[in-house]
Amino acid sequence: MNLHHLSCWYLGPNLSLGSAGGLLVPSRHPLLLGFFLLPSYGANPTTQPLPRFLSVSSEGTELEEGIWGNLDESLSFLDQPVIVVSSCKGFLLCVTNQEDNMTYIICNPVTTEFCVLPKTHKAHRRVVIAFICKGDDIALNGRNHFEIVRVGIPNPRELFTTLEMETFSSTSGEWMESTLNFDSPISLVTANLPALVIDDVIYWKTWHYSVVAYDHTRASVEVIEFPVNNLQRPVCWSDKLSVSEGKIHYCISNRLTIDVWMIADIQRREWILRHRVSFREMFQMNPDVVCPSPALIFVQRMHTQNSKLLLLFFFDVPYWYNLENKKLSRIYCRTGSSLFKSLPYEWPSDQFA
Repeated sequence: MNLHHLSCWYLGPNLSLGSAGGLLVPSRHPLLLGFFLLPSYGANPTTQPLPRFLSVSSEGTELEEGIWGNLDESLSFLDQPVIVVSSCKGFLLCVTNQEDNMTYIICNPVTTEFCVLPKTHKAHRRVVIAFICKGDDIALNGRNHFEIVRVGIPNPRELFTTLEMETFSSTSGEWMESTLNFDSPISLVTANLPALVIDDVIYWKTWHYSVVAYDHTRASVEVIEFPVNNLQRPVCWSDKLSVSEGKIHYCISNRLTIDVWMIADIQRREWILRHRVSFREMFQMNPDVVCPSPALIFVQRMHTQNSKLLLLFFFDVPYWYNLENKKLSRIYCRTGSSLFKSLPYEWPSDQFA
């Protein structure tokens, strides 16, 4: 059974999906159009600020202007408040209530197609989640295969060796229950940030300077330590895991620097320090940029397709920082200070029709 056969299948008013409609043509390399800016974890969907789209490309700006599509950044076509929890290849995964995390919706904010999935078997107030889309079709149909892996977290920061897991597949149209087992106690971070997914392996951040690598096709689990040990751990002001050019990057900041680490060989799990950014040098190279304190600079993520660019928020003002020429470029943003989390929004194409 695929998404077409679900009894909860709904379609919004579609755009023309052919080349005559002016949409981008699918290709192998996704294009980063921008970011959806989201509120903090745990916000009530009925009272939280609506998500906003932050364009970081000319195609993203043209999308905002309605030149090649009609982006509904507030997701008003869903006719109910939701919280966006993940994205993949032009689709968003949303949840209607984070009190139980049971009802999920897959939608495309450009075509306004959406599908309400069957409810999960169990309610969990805190979860970690991974959203996978295999296929390059911009329409919700049988040519795409969707998978969602959801792990319930009973108590934040508490250590567990076994956690309840549910997996949804668009092939069956059902949630399947199982358990996620660890060799040693672990605590996964539930900060409303989706997992990283590379070649069917899901990566979740822990509270203990490590990341869990879960191969859901082989049901294998491995813990990868971050490139700092107990004696070297600095006071961390902000840190983020992200994928850039197909490789995992870990960025961590303190009062003096931002370190950018990368796993060069995913099989060997070895970290290398790619860049160490000095805040003093950053402001010397960018004298027109004013920030009262490095404590107000928040690491967001690497550019998904360009590992030279690091997204930073100076409190609520977004900047690209070029790790090679050390220049800051401000990104025009219409949002307020209540939206601090950024979710990359990629389109499965890199050229116009």
